[in-house]
Amino acid sequence: MAENKNKKAMDKEITDSLLDDFDKFEHYAMKYWKQIFAVAIIIVVVAIIVAVGYSVNAAKERKINNAIANAKNVEELQKVIAEYPNDKSIIFAYSSLAQKFIGKKEFKKAEATYQTLLSKEIPNDMKWQISVDCAYLKELSGDKKKAIEMFSKIGSDSMFPPAMRCEANFSAGRLEAKVGDKKKAENYLKFAMNLNDPNNVAVSFWVKQASSLLQTLKTPAKKTSAQAPKKATAVKPVVTAPKAAK
Repeated sequence: MAENKNKKAMDKEITDSLLDDFDKFEHYAMKYWKQIFAVAIIIVVVAIIVAVGYSVNAAKERKINNAIANAKNVEELQKVIAEYPNDKSIIFAYSSLAQKFIGKKEFKKAEATYQTLLSKEIPNDMKWQISVDCAYLKELSGDKKKAIEMFSKIGSDSMFPPAMRCEANFSAGRLEAKVGDKKKAENYLKFAMNLNDPNNVAVSFWVKQASSLLQTLKTPAKKTSAQAPKKATAVKPVVTAPKAAK
């Protein structure tokens, strides 16, 4: 019996405590209802702004991406870039513009476009690939010396992926062989081969290219067993006037 009384007393104490808490909250709510309501309104408004902002940004990005995809020539891409110069999606417009210039064999303009893109905030993977492409464009523009310098810089930069470093060293070696510096060409090709990684397909490919070219450079030119006869010099017949009969 005493146990039941104790339980009832404990239950009443808990109930009274809860009611006190409810009363306190009700009192607080009645006193500060304007502030509470204002805070609630702010939270809702912020949520709406975020949702609308996300929707607007998504719609804007779709609009830009569609404009880039539908651009048929250099002028239309340049117009998109001028209209949205600071939008993140515009990096794809620059990339597409460079491709248009390459298609027209305007390699210097393509490189200038890529250099502008490198000055912007772009992913590292994209930055690395553009750097390699710029070196190729310098070669296509006819400046082999500068292209070698650019490939060499990439090949020695540990920030670049091994496959790109291997490709760059091979390309530097290939160009050195073209300009006639066999020793430097061999050094670059050996650098490329030192990056070998059997588990990396891309690296293995460029290592094979470097190995093949190095072997070609080391193989002395074969002499032909029989040289072609020299072209006979045509001898004009000397025609003399017939002597007069005595």
